[in-house]
Amino acid sequence: MLRHLAVALPLLVALLAGCTAPAPAADNGCAGVQRSSLDVPANHTVALLSTSKGCIVAELFDDQAPITVANFRAYASEQFFDGVLFHRIISGFMVQTGGMGTDGAFKDATHPMIQNEARASGLKNTAYTLSMARMGRNPDGTGDGANTATNQFFINHADTRTLAATASSAGYAVFGKVVQGRDVVDAIAATPVETYDASTSKHCQRDNSPSCPVTDVVLQAVRLL
Repeated sequence: MLRHLAVALPLLVALLAGCTAPAPAADNGCAGVQRSSLDVPANHTVALLSTSKGCIVAELFDDQAPITVANFRAYASEQFFDGVLFHRIISGFMVQTGGMGTDGAFKDATHPMIQNEARASGLKNTAYTLSMARMGRNPDGTGDGANTATNQFFINHADTRTLAATASSAGYAVFGKVVQGRDVVDAIAATPVETYDASTSKHCQRDNSPSCPVTDVVLQAVRLL
């Protein structure tokens, strides 16, 4: 009898946990999204981005931007992106996220900077593609910051081919595209913004252009399929 009870108890606990444990945030925000319903190649990762404006489904280009996708997958798998803000929004250009918490503080990167694949991949910053943000200079203040991307990324809200690699620019590496939820990207881009004011506690990136969201837009979670 005791032997049967010892076997049954772990099973009962597991069943109860399954009944009471909350679903991951991305499952809640992107409920019902199935990989089988998407026209995505088997060798491409699918990322579910649950936001306070709705669900964004992205196809990642594992084959064309392997370093960049592997980096994004690492952060997503560690739930690094859960609860960060879209801290820079410029309608008709891009919406940026991946680094600022809801307290307005930037999170430290947990992985090394990666090689910029913009030139090698040949992918262009067209509307609704995902691209890596990076520094304008290297950490020591030299160079153009080509290989300084870590966790921050943006979704292009228009064709921004000026961000592509050229003879004089390293460009910004594209690593995916939105396959569902472009209306959600539009809704994020439509968020009212203002110019950063150092005298107030705004949850945004310091920028000379009006790009500071007046109300918070949250990337609640990123999950991979």
